[in-house]
Parts: sequence; C-alpha cells; structure tokens
Amino acid sequence: MTVSASDTKAVGDMDMEDLVRRCEVCGMETQDFVYSLPYSTTRKPRRARKSKFLGVTKRSIWPDISKVSQGNHSKFSHNGIMAHAWDFAVPTGTPVIANRDGVVVDTAAHFKKGGLEESFRSKANFVVVRFGDGSYGRYYHLKHSGVKVKKGQHVKKGEVLAMSGSTGYSAGPHIHFDVQKQYVKEIGSIFIDSKRGQKEIECSVANISCKLPPKGTVIEFEMYLDETKYCNSGKASVFEEGTNTALVCYRGINTFEEKAHIAMERGAKALVVINTDYSMKEVLSQIGVIDKSSTEMNKQGKASDLEEKLVEILHDRKENLKETLVSIPVFLVSAVSGEVVVDSIKSGHKAMSITTHEHNSYPDDFPYRLPHTIPVRIAIESESSSLSIDSRTAKT
Repeated sequence: MTVSASDTKAVGDMDMEDLVRRCEVCGMETQDFVYSLPYSTTRKPRRARKSKFLGVTKRSIWPDISKVSQGNHSKFSHNGIMAHAWDFAVPTGTPVIANRDGVVVDTAAHFKKGGLEESFRSKANFVVVRFGDGSYGRYYHLKHSGVKVKKGQHVKKGEVLAMSGSTGYSAGPHIHFDVQKQYVKEIGSIFIDSKRGQKEIECSVANISCKLPPKGTVIEFEMYLDETKYCNSGKASVFEEGTNTALVCYRGINTFEEKAHIAMERGAKALVVINTDYSMKEVLSQIGVIDKSSTEMNKQGKASDLEEKLVEILHDRKENLKETLVSIPVFLVSAVSGEVVVDSIKSGHKAMSITTHEHNSYPDDFPYRLPHTIPVRIAIESESSSLSIDSRTAKT
C-alpha cells in the first residue's frame, strides 16, 4: 500500500501506527522495487527520552518511536535534486542496515558535529552502496566513527552498515536515505603517473564539463600546476597550441565555471581543481554552475585587496561566460588526493589520463544534471500490518 497525494500533509508527522491506518484506506499497487527500512527494528525495547525532534514520550519504546521526520518535496531540505529523499527520526546509535544487496563504494566517518549552520552541509558521515541495477543508495548523518563497512565490500540486505547519528546539516538524530542513478565519484576517472606507478584519483565531474570520452577510450594530458589559487589569465602562462595540457589549480575565490573559462583562455584542454578544505578529507561534493568556490579570507574575515580586485575582474566578465559553453572536462579532487597530484607533478611525473568511469550509466549525457534523487518506495513492517510509502506522491 502507498501514501497517496491526498495524505501528503500528514506523512512528515505520522508515526508507524498512523501510517498504517492511512494506508489501509488509500492502497495503491506498484510493480517497482520496494526497499525495506534503512535501519534495524529488531532491538530490544528500551525507555526513550523526551525529544521534541523525535516526537516521543516517556512511554515510547523501540521501535515505535521511529517515524518519517521529513518526506519528499519538503520546504526544509528535500527539494530540487534532493526532492525524493527520506528522513527517519531514530535515536543515535540505531543500526543502519543495507535495504538492498550491493557494493560499498564510498564512506565517511571522521566528522564529529552537526547542526543547521551552512558550514555543516557537506560534513555528514555517510555510506554509499551501489545496488545491482546500477543505482546508488546513500545513508547520511551517521555517528562519528560509526561506519562498520569498507569501500569495495559486498553487503547483503539487512547487513549493518553503520550506526545512526546527527552529523552534518541536521536538526537532530535521524537517518537520511535516498537513491540516485549516478554517484559523483563514479562518473569520470582520472589516472596519474605517480612515484609508485599509475594511480587512480577519486574525482567529481562538474555538470558544466564537456562530454567525457566513451567508455574504453582514454585521453592523455600533461599536467601543469598553477599555485596561485585563482587561475587568473592576466599574466599567467598560455599553453602552446596543439598541446594537451591539463591545468591543475586550487579552489579559490572564483567559481568552477569561471576557472574553466580562464583555463580555456590559456589553452588548457582539461581542468582539475583541488579542494582546499582539509576537514573534508576524501569527501567530494556535487559541483556545478551554481556552486561557489570557497572564498579565501584573512583572519579578520575580510578579503584582501588582491581578492577584491579579482572579484571585480570576474564580475565584469561574468556575462560573457554565460554565452560560452565549457569545452573542456572539469574535475574536482579532494585535498588529500590533491596532495598526491601535486607531489606527482613536482617530482616530474606529469602524465594524466581521463576516461568515463566504468560504472557511469550516462556516458553520453554531458553536460549532465547534477546527480539527483529518484522516486523510491519504502516498506514499513509492523506486528499487525505492513505498508509502503511512495516518494512519487508523498510530501511534507
């Protein structure tokens, strides 16, 4: 059974029993894959503390306190590319389980804090699992050091992935679950010739990037490092025509789109941007035209004269940028991976190659939309009845 559009108002506030009652009235059949809940409901009952966020009382016991705290198409955070995501309010330390067989492709467990400040948006612990059909399940806001699986590990439905928490952009303890057809680290691939031989560098591809080569096709480049953090084309080196140069620079005051056009003006055939936020470690965000690179500020929080001048220059050229499509591949690598790239260049190993990632399901869809959540159905089992909630109709 599903929650219909007429019941969308209640989904975000209903506990399990309320959901069952509603769905007994508005049953709808579906042939789609139905996911189980992304957390364990087999724990022994325990006394729960009062919590406005969880909506529980002293009499609430496991798992009755569990509920959908945020559904789809919400005003808070489940909108745009996140429109079909689900939040389940559960206590910190709840076992997060795989709700479908798959392979773990990415994890993060080093973040310690959470809150509603903008600085927390990309700083949630998570596990990403690639399912058998090529889609990706993402489990977010996990407990610090709470991840129990490793990259490359095969997991079965029901296997514990991590412990829930409230890290990242979070109002309180809960599990965020969504499904995407693409994952940022499995769209394009970068390989460099390091001191220890060829090494793959985890990367994210900007949605302003030009079309990547078809699967199986590799394009080779020679890397050039620009350490100014701004890539300004003013008096910077212009690469010889006919050379395949990949410009490597740091994330700075200008956007990825502006960096890409500067790289093109200099004659580069590819752009690799290194993230400067070391707190992110290997975590990569989804990047595109609307993404603003972090501004380099001094200790007083004011931009330097050089930075202010650069902002003026970039603002003047902004209208022209919109009229010209980016004709080179654009990648983002983490601060940790960036160190490997820089070390390789400085040691004389400048060869780099790119290709479409073997698991990318849309190799011909560039410039592509940022990876976005897709509608899913989630089954909820209780002792008396069962139901499934459908993200194509449910809202909060």
